[in-house]
Amino acid sequence: MTDRNANGEEIIGRAYYRKGAPGYTPVPDLPHNCNSWIAVDRVTGEAFHETWERDLAERLAARGYEVVTALAWLQRVNARVKGLL
Repeated sequence: MTDRNANGEEIIGRAYYRKGAPGYTPVPDLPHNCNSWIAVDRVTGEAFHETWERDLAERLAARGYEVVTALAWLQRVNARVKGLL
């Protein structure tokens, strides 16, 4: 059974964010040299899921997760390794 709020929107363990609402971060478009998104837990900063489907990326963003391109995620990891972040 799926939990739903008063508007019938699905809730899975986190607040549901409407597009444009405070706290919602839009899913970025994929650059020509990248074909997937990475979902990141905002609390831990850890990546936990890769998807190639924009619809799933949108749903993860709506549940409060940060969704970044795989390219951006790898750039972030490299910056951490190099001590830039």
